[in-house]
Amino acid sequence: MSEATRLVHRKGFGATSINDLMAVTGLKKGCLYFHFSGKDELSLAVLQKARTDFFASFDAYLAGKTPGDRLERVFKGTLELNRKRNFDGCIFGNTALEMSGKNRRLSEFVGQVFNEWIERITKIVRDAQEAGRARADLSAPVLAKHIVMSLAG
Repeated sequence: MSEATRLVHRKGFGATSINDLMAVTGLKKGCLYFHFSGKDELSLAVLQKARTDFFASFDAYLAGKTPGDRLERVFKGTLELNRKRNFDGCIFGNTALEMSGKNRRLSEFVGQVFNEWIERITKIVRDAQEAGRARADLSAPVLAKHIVMSLAG
């Protein structure tokens, strides 16, 4: 699944063919269709794997002692993740742009990922605001949306 995720992240869902997926995974077409009813189901599995991996990394950033430390770790961790991926963009942001109006199931899944991400950042921002480590002139949800938009860029 990791190879398929990297391929889709690089090429996008539309440009990735079943033959491309067979080439990177080493699986035969029959094996792919045994496990997935089609490209849409496989695409959703790729996004689910990417979500699991993303939030596992994100949760590791939350080990800071203070809310300010946690926010800083989120920023630094995201930067490091992007460096590892040669700044090729966010698979969720890329999918939102590519699939908007084309694939409701994938679009809804990506929307849920962004909502979850915003909720997690909102909690950190709220804690940082209460500790005096983040600006308080914007509500935590508004500030969290700005942060996520900047990180997903």
